[in-house]
Amino acid sequence: MGDLHPSLLCPFRQLMPSTDSNTQGGQTKKGSSDNDGLDVFALIVGIDTYKNMGLLKHAASDADKIAALLQRWGIPDDRIQNLRNEEATGSAILKALTALKENARIIKGKTAILIYFAGHGGRAKVPGKWKDWQAPNGYIEVLCPVDAKDRVYVPNSSWTQTLAEGESISDRRITTILRELSDAKGNNITLICDCCHSAGLNRGGDSSDSAVRATPDIVVMSDSQSSSLERGGKTREGISSIDVCEGFRASWNSHVFIAACSHDQQARETSDGGRFTGALHEVVGAVSDIRDLTYNSLVESINARMVAKGYRQTPFISGKHIHRRIFTLYGEEEACQMIRCRYNRQESVKFGHPTFLLQAANSAGVHVNATYDIYSTDSLRRRPLMTATVAHKLCIRQKDTLIEVIQPKDGDADWNSLADDSVYYARLSQSSAPPLHIYCIKDDISLLNAILSSSCESLRYSFQHTKVRESADIRMEVNGNKFVSFSRGKMNSFFEKGVSFDEMEHNRIFHLPQLAGFCAHFSDKLPAHDTDELRRLLDAYAHFTHHLTAGSEIDIQDLVSIEMHEFKWDTYRPNAVQVRDWRTLPTDPDSKSIFVELPLITDTVDEAQDNSDAPRYCFKIARKARINKQLFLHLFLFDASTLQIDAIYSNTSLSNGEHGLEALNKEGDAITFGFPGDGGPPPLVFGLLKGQQVDVNFIKIVVTTAPVNLRCIVQPAFASGSSRGGNFDTSGGIFHEVWASMTIPLLLKSVSH
Repeated sequence: MGDLHPSLLCPFRQLMPSTDSNTQGGQTKKGSSDNDGLDVFALIVGIDTYKNMGLLKHAASDADKIAALLQRWGIPDDRIQNLRNEEATGSAILKALTALKENARIIKGKTAILIYFAGHGGRAKVPGKWKDWQAPNGYIEVLCPVDAKDRVYVPNSSWTQTLAEGESISDRRITTILRELSDAKGNNITLICDCCHSAGLNRGGDSSDSAVRATPDIVVMSDSQSSSLERGGKTREGISSIDVCEGFRASWNSHVFIAACSHDQQARETSDGGRFTGALHEVVGAVSDIRDLTYNSLVESINARMVAKGYRQTPFISGKHIHRRIFTLYGEEEACQMIRCRYNRQESVKFGHPTFLLQAANSAGVHVNATYDIYSTDSLRRRPLMTATVAHKLCIRQKDTLIEVIQPKDGDADWNSLADDSVYYARLSQSSAPPLHIYCIKDDISLLNAILSSSCESLRYSFQHTKVRESADIRMEVNGNKFVSFSRGKMNSFFEKGVSFDEMEHNRIFHLPQLAGFCAHFSDKLPAHDTDELRRLLDAYAHFTHHLTAGSEIDIQDLVSIEMHEFKWDTYRPNAVQVRDWRTLPTDPDSKSIFVELPLITDTVDEAQDNSDAPRYCFKIARKARINKQLFLHLFLFDASTLQIDAIYSNTSLSNGEHGLEALNKEGDAITFGFPGDGGPPPLVFGLLKGQQVDVNFIKIVVTTAPVNLRCIVQPAFASGSSRGGNFDTSGGIFHEVWASMTIPLLLKSVSH
């Protein structure tokens, strides 16, 4: 294949000055290395010399490469436990995992834990009594220690007990251990497996020079001893154990999982070693600091390298925290704002300057004339390379938007050296949506102008003062020249007839009924001198407003049917809840009928999770359209009190640049969320903020005909610690994209009110 273009390994490395606190003017401080401060413990397992299975040639050397990387990053040898070949028995691996949980040097919420396994993977039929365990195609996945035979035992009680002789390690056992490890040491845990893990897979080759890392089917022994987990109660995930749980590939809170291949592919090794580990080693070796990458961008970069080499092997990533910077607990908020984009050489030559394909469109809020900063990774630790705009003249594709560079950040950059399809990340710099109007009294205009003109905290959205109180989107009040608060206005400037819903005066989202106990203010009093915080609040409000009110002309109910159900764990009988799309209801802004009223018997989400009598909510969405396109679903929860936007479900779990998706392919196909036993996300529970009697949330359901990533919609609660409204019980383009949405307003009301 030859050498890869260097930009596939680390695009614009020479133009990536760090903005980290350990640097000054883009230069590393004297006496420090880029990876200074890494606090990591690792268990590295590599097995070639299997006793009862086919031999491998390079799994042990792959493990050596990973251990060498850790040493290069300054991780002491006494923090790296290595198990190779005959050392890596099932009992030894289990003992090493248990030792991590008992290690007093691993500090909860601080120290990162890496577990790497290279060797054989296998599969076994899911035991008959595992009713609470979701398995791809009816098979569980297993890791094979050096002494593994052809069996996996099903214990009655502890999943961390000693393995039986010759037993492989099931996904359920590993996952249980990792959840216990997370309870003890925090969820800064990464599991990387360079082997096959899914049904029917071999670490097989598509060419004669590759070998397999997989076994024949594993036999389940002692199935009569297997027992389903007790119903009810709260597991360590905060999810009732009546739910069906998945194995390695589930989106666990306890750890991030990275696999060498997708479930329908083969993991391979060649004369140079495992293809996946080789690509991983080269990608991380090309960055100066591993923390410049998130787990997600790491996997996307690995995939870009493997694709360039012609490998038919797509790495897989899952976990609730795949957007964290590697070995840290932070970076998710900024990474979620990033949209993946690819350099497009053909269009760049055509227009005479760099052009990128932004992998998002209208459903993600992308509009003509909006500007984006382009980054080499999905981390803000590095400064942007350039600014680009969505230009009207550029041609649009199915799920991509062409954007053209308008301002390179480095005039000496050789754009022609970029490799076609090399991966970058775009972050919204300036929306092209109409400005929001802010009303304040005459005496406070100077303060408002000072807030809006400050250059400290950037604003993605535009604002302007209005003298007419009734036409304001936001009202600003100043108390004693010391504190500022904001409240909702009656209008919404983001509405555009024919693009969004009805005319602005029909907006009932922010001109809410006067509900006793519902706080119409976005914040408690903020200091008038804190312009950064005030601008951040305004920007969060605008982002919330923009995405909640955005819609298309297509009626979602022409595409799918939507059911919402309520149930309780103690008496599991789902009852249908009538869902209401606020667009189709009477326009009387004081009408209580616009809400789906949810009675709350507990005050907070945490209390609801611990109370089996508290209502849970689930959804069923079924295809009824006959259009010749797949349908992809996304659910978001909008909290009107905290301005939080959370992804309830988004079937865009990235697998190296593409999406591992569950789609509605034909009429009658359905996807469920929260129903016990469906293998999907857990149900929703709701609660109130302290002191509240009433609150308002919205569930927005989006249907697209392309597998777009809508994570850029998500934003955290404005005030730290205030997130609580709802939670888990623990081709065409921006002009031609087919999508539709429904927004369901929820009235959360204490039964004591």
